[in-house]
Amino acid sequence: TPSPTPTPTFTPVPSDWWFTSGQDADIILGLHGFEESGGASFLHHPGQLATDGTHLIVADTRNNRVLIWNTIPTTNYAPADVVVGQPDMNSAGAGLGPARLNWPVGVATDGTHLIVADSNNHRVLIWNQIPTRNGQPADVVVGQRDFYSREYGSGPDGLWWPLSVATDGTRLYVADTQNMRVLIWNSIPTTNGQPADVVVGKPDFSAPTGGQPPSRTNLVNPRGVASDGTHLIVSEHHQGNRILIWNSIPTTNGQPADVVLGQPDFNSNIDRGPEQGISSPWQVATDGTRLYSTDGNTRVLIWSSIPTTNGQLPDVVVGQPDLRTNFPALTREGLGGVWGVASDGQHLFIADTMNSRVVIHNVIPTSNGRPADVVLGQVDFETNAFISRVGLRTAQGLACDPGHLFIAQDYDVRVLVHNVMITESNRPADVVLGQLDFTSWGENLQANPATIVRPWGMFTDSVRLFAADAGHHRVLIWNTLPKANNTPADLVLGQPDFSMPSPVPGGMPSLGECRAGQDGLCEPRDVMYDGQRLFVADSRNNRVLIWNSLPTVNGQPADVVLGQPDFNSTSPGAGATGMSFPTHVFSDGQHLFVTDTYNQRVLVWNTIPTTNGQPADLVLGKSGFNAPPQETFFNLPMGIYSDGTHLFLADNSNHRVLIWNTIPTVNGQQPDIVLGQPDFNSRVPATNRDGLFMPTDVCFDGVHLWVSEGKFSDRVVGFSVGPVP
Repeated sequence: TPSPTPTPTFTPVPSDWWFTSGQDADIILGLHGFEESGGASFLHHPGQLATDGTHLIVADTRNNRVLIWNTIPTTNYAPADVVVGQPDMNSAGAGLGPARLNWPVGVATDGTHLIVADSNNHRVLIWNQIPTRNGQPADVVVGQRDFYSREYGSGPDGLWWPLSVATDGTRLYVADTQNMRVLIWNSIPTTNGQPADVVVGKPDFSAPTGGQPPSRTNLVNPRGVASDGTHLIVSEHHQGNRILIWNSIPTTNGQPADVVLGQPDFNSNIDRGPEQGISSPWQVATDGTRLYSTDGNTRVLIWSSIPTTNGQLPDVVVGQPDLRTNFPALTREGLGGVWGVASDGQHLFIADTMNSRVVIHNVIPTSNGRPADVVLGQVDFETNAFISRVGLRTAQGLACDPGHLFIAQDYDVRVLVHNVMITESNRPADVVLGQLDFTSWGENLQANPATIVRPWGMFTDSVRLFAADAGHHRVLIWNTLPKANNTPADLVLGQPDFSMPSPVPGGMPSLGECRAGQDGLCEPRDVMYDGQRLFVADSRNNRVLIWNSLPTVNGQPADVVLGQPDFNSTSPGAGATGMSFPTHVFSDGQHLFVTDTYNQRVLVWNTIPTTNGQPADLVLGKSGFNAPPQETFFNLPMGIYSDGTHLFLADNSNHRVLIWNTIPTVNGQQPDIVLGQPDFNSRVPATNRDGLFMPTDVCFDGVHLWVSEGKFSDRVVGFSVGPVP
C-alpha cells in the first residue's frame, strides 16, 4: 500500500489571475458543445408529448425547445419539421421572451393551438395556430404579466414551475407543480396574464403554497394533467404516487376528486411496488376511451376505460413483460425512464426520457411488453448516444488533480476517468469504472470490488482514488489510480467485505444494509483524504466520520464522529453539533468543511476535530448556529472544495457556485464571487455558457474550476482562471 501523500500541489497561475462573477465557462464535457442541440433528429431527455392525430409535438426539454413533426413519423430518427423555443434546429440555449424557452416540459394541442409549459420561466405559452416556421413567437403568455417576466407567483394569475398542460379544445388545464394545485381556464386565454377561473388541490386561489397531506381535495406534487372534456385526470409524483380522477370537470374551487389510482384510498401515498401501485407518475393522457400513465417503474400503464373504482389495476403494461417487473432497458420492448405519454386513439407515443428518445406504437398495445415500431431521437432502438465515452447523464461527483478528472454518474452507475489535464470540450474519457465498457449501463445486482451503485462524491490525492458508493452504503478505495476499465477497488469501508449487500431476488438491486455504529454507513455521499485523515459524509446517518489514519483493512471502524454525540445515534439535528443530511466534506489539512445540506448551511471547524460530537467553530449561510430555519442564503448546498486559501461551494438549487477569496472567519461571511448567475440576487437555472442548472460538486485543479450538474443538464463545465478586469 502506498504511504500517505499530501494533497497535490497545483500549477501556479499569475497572481493577478482569478475568477470573475458571471464569467463564461470555457470547457464543456458531455455529448454536445455549449448551447448545441444535436440537430433536427436528436432528442435530449424529452419531457411530455401531444398529438392531434396529424402532428406529433415533443417537448425536447433539455434542449430548451419544442419539436413538431407535421405528420406522424414512420421511420427511425426522422427529423422534426419545425422547432419553437430556438431560432434553428442546432441551437439549445435557455432564454426568455416570446420565442425562447427554458426547460419546457408540458405540451398540448387541440389541433389548432399549441400550448407549452415553460417550466423554468414559470409560465405557459400559447400559440393561436400550430407553428409552421422555426422560432415562431408565441401569441399569449399566462403565469406572467408579459413575455419578459419570469418571477414565480401564486394567486389566480401566478405559476410556480408548471410541468404539464392540457386542453379539451375549450378549457386550459395547468399542473402548477410547486404551488401544489391545478388551474383551470374555462376558455383558452387570449390575453397575457389572464387569471384562471377554477383551482383544484387548494381550497381557493389565496391558499398557502405549502404541501398538505394527500386527500380528495389536496394535491401533492402534481406533474401531469389530462382531460377528455368530461373527466379531469391529475398525476402526482413521488410525494403522491397516485392518479386522481374527477368524473366531471370541476366548476368550484377545491372540488374533491372521485377516484384514486395507485393507492387504496385518498389518504395514502406510499410507493406500493410495481404490482399494486404507481410510482412517481409524470404525464397522464386519455384518447377519450383509455387512460394512459407514465410510471416510475420504467413503464407505461394502460386502462382500457376510465377507471371507476379506487386502486383499480391497469389492463396493459408497456415497457415491461408484466406488472411485477421494473427493470430499465434500452431495447425495442423496454424503457429507461418515462416522462411522457400521448395517444390519438390509434398510435401510442412514449417519451422514454432517460433513453433520450420517443418510441411509437402504430397500434394501441393490448398485451404486456409489446415492442415499439418506430424510434425518434436516436438512430435505433439499441443506441443512446449519452451512454458513451463522451456522453454524460446525471454527473454527480468530481475528483481532480492537475492531470486527472474523475466524474461519478449515479444513474449510469459508473465513473469516467480522464488521465490528462483537459483543455478542450467534449473530450472522450480514457477509462470507465463500475461497467465493463463505455456502452454498458445499469445497476449492478451484486456488490463486488468492481461494482458501484449510485456513485457520488470522490477524491484523489494523485496516488489513490476514493469513491462514495451510496447505493451499497460503502466507500471504495483504489490504492493506485485505475488505468483499465472496470478495475476493482482494493478496500471497502462501511461493509465488512465486498460481497455485501445482496440483491433482492426478482427485483431491482437492494440498497443493502444501512447501518450506523463505528463501522457502518448509510447512503454516504462524499469522501475526502487530507494526506493523514479520511473523512466521510455519512448522509443518511446525519453525521461525518473521521479515520485518524488511512484505513488498511476492510470494514475498519472510524475513530471520530461529528453531528452525533456517539456512533450509535443517527437523528438529524442543528446547532453547532447537529447535522441534517450532510452531503459533502472537505479538509485542507487545517480546516474541516461540511455541507449540512438539509439545514441549508456549511459548518467549519478551524482545527480538525478529535472528539465525538465536537461543535463547529463557524457557520456559513446563516447568521449563527441557532438562526431560524427561514433565514436562508443557500438552497441545498452540496459540493465543497478548498485549496487552502479559497473556498468553493456548489449552491445547488440557487443554480450557482460561490467562491470565497479567503477562508471565512466569521459566521455568515458573504462570498466574493458568483458563477452561473450575473449577480448574487439572481437564481435562474440555465444550461448556457454563463449559466448553471443544479450544480452538485466542484473541484479546482489550479487552472480550471470543474462543476458537475447532477440532475437535469448532463454536463460538466470548466471555468478557467484569467486576468481580472
